[in-house]
Amino acid sequence: MDQELEAFLMSRNVCEDNLQRMKMDEIDRAVLNVMTDAEMAKYIPSYGSRLAVRSFCRIKETDRRTTQVIHRLRQNIAEGKRKRSFAESSSERNDDLMARHRNTNASRSKRRIELGWQHYHNHDFHQVRSKNGGGTRHLAVEKSTMVKQIMETAKNLFFPEGKSPKGSVEDFTYEICDFKKQSVDMTTTIADLYEQSKLKMLRLYLCTKPTVHSVPDSDVSDTEIHEQV
Repeated sequence: MDQELEAFLMSRNVCEDNLQRMKMDEIDRAVLNVMTDAEMAKYIPSYGSRLAVRSFCRIKETDRRTTQVIHRLRQNIAEGKRKRSFAESSSERNDDLMARHRNTNASRSKRRIELGWQHYHNHDFHQVRSKNGGGTRHLAVEKSTMVKQIMETAKNLFFPEGKSPKGSVEDFTYEICDFKKQSVDMTTTIADLYEQSKLKMLRLYLCTKPTVHSVPDSDVSDTEIHEQV
């Protein structure tokens, strides 16, 4: 029996003997709430006191439940604040990392690019693989480098000394294309392309077509038809 209940029973003139019996029988507020009137009368003879005790126990139980609800609400609010704080903190850290990454890229004088070779055959461009003189080349170039300079670099890479398994450098027409196989303006810079594409790694292709006087498409190995980007 808690002190608050004991004090209330004493205020209702419940005798000391009955209080001691209640303590021995472990009669507390929870038990009083489920006792019948006849059972309670063994400890609290006065009918009016029994009604008062029931009212007291109901009020205290309501207060207890209200306190629990308020406590849970406060916990939920505190947890929500912690989650929001964590999310905001994580977002700020991510923004800071992205900003530092952007600043790092912006401060570089060079950017890395990937350079491949696509050859026109059978009405479409097909990537030339390493075994046929193509493959992917990895370069670090100045951000101010223009696409026309990339074209000259690509010719030197894929046509060393002016020759390749596909033919001589003068046997083809040339353009630089992006990963969508769309032609890129020759005066565009690498910095411009990175800004436009928002890619982490820029990939460009030297796209070649046989000139009229060069070897016709029908003479090119059929294996090249199936080479994919």
